[in-house]
Amino acid sequence: MKRSLVNLLIAGSISLLTVIWLGSVPVKAAWSSGVKSSDGSIVVADNETHTGSLYATGKTVKIKGNVEGDLYCAGMSVEIAGSVNGSINCAAQDIKFSGSAKHGVRLAGQEVEVKGHVFSDLSVAGQNVKVQESAHIDGDLNGVAQSLTIDGVVHGGLRFGSGAVVINGEVKQASDVNTGSLSFGDRGRISGPLFYKSDKELKIESSKVAGDITYNSPKEQSQDSGGHILKALLMMVGIFITTGMFVALVLPGFTEKSSQLAKKSFSTTFLVGSAVVFVLPLAGIMLLISSLGSFLALVLLLLWAAVLMLSGVFFAYYLGSLFLQNVQNILLRMLGGLVLVSALLLIPYIQIVAVFAIIVVGTGILVQAVFNGQFKSMRYSLAPEMPKPPMPKSIDKSSLKDDINLETPKPVTKRKTPSKKESSSKKEK
Repeated sequence: MKRSLVNLLIAGSISLLTVIWLGSVPVKAAWSSGVKSSDGSIVVADNETHTGSLYATGKTVKIKGNVEGDLYCAGMSVEIAGSVNGSINCAAQDIKFSGSAKHGVRLAGQEVEVKGHVFSDLSVAGQNVKVQESAHIDGDLNGVAQSLTIDGVVHGGLRFGSGAVVINGEVKQASDVNTGSLSFGDRGRISGPLFYKSDKELKIESSKVAGDITYNSPKEQSQDSGGHILKALLMMVGIFITTGMFVALVLPGFTEKSSQLAKKSFSTTFLVGSAVVFVLPLAGIMLLISSLGSFLALVLLLLWAAVLMLSGVFFAYYLGSLFLQNVQNILLRMLGGLVLVSALLLIPYIQIVAVFAIIVVGTGILVQAVFNGQFKSMRYSLAPEMPKPPMPKSIDKSSLKDDINLETPKPVTKRKTPSKKESSSKKEK
């Protein structure tokens, strides 16, 4: 088994490298028109128009021209002063946005400054976020930050979590804020209802809020969060059990064989699982950041995620087969294993070890079974089938002579009794 597994791994690696090598030229050609990468500066000049989506990475990224598509950028410093006829997705230490974006804008950085026009929603994550007076946000303002200052106009609502929120501009729709401090300037106003969460009730001028002001206390939050957590856990357990039973119902033979392979060599299972869990994503990331094949990297990472999601199911059956050895039904073994795993995940501290074992061992079990081609159909019961009695080749007629006569009986002819006239005529003669 080990030898065949190693051979399959080597063959799969060679095939993957061959596909990457064959696909590197067209992939690079297709992406090169939209990718700009440098250790220095990436600049789209004022009079320049980029057609299609733009992927820009560099120490400094400056977009002063037009981008007829989506913009993806990353660097130490990002400045967007041009027009983007799509969405913006950027991350940097310092981000300044003074242009316009037709669709959603998503920014992540330490210092984020917004001066431009966003025709949709603005989502921000940063340490200090400032929405300047010249800024116009047609949709909602969402995100998290240590401090948030709004001097411009938000035509939608404010849904934000921040240590301190200062509103000097206007938020025109309903807002939901989680903050330790909320203050308004002279022109600051929320033209709708306000829902806020805080450790203590804040003093908010009612004249600054057009609608009702609703405060959610920490006790209410804890009760609500406890109920939501319980519902989420029950939903996850239900999905987990349903998925496991479906796998056992559709692939009973594959499920049982995967457990048998793990029992034969647990060390091999653990090594295979560790390699897939920790090495495979690194290979995918290396492909993603290189020019060899972003599509292949994406497929590889999606397969990795799918294996991890199914690892718990196969670990559950393996556990069920160990604890329920006397049970000869695959579905009952799976159900017992799923219940055991669900219970382990609910125990504090033990759940940490359980998650590690489930992911690593379960992944190893699944990958081994796939590489060994254990897709043979099988009954749901593991009990041996009752042997059927052999059919006799021929029947000995002599042994059955006393019981039954197998020969076709001959018809019996009756003797004709002579009449009186015939008998008298014979005597005269």
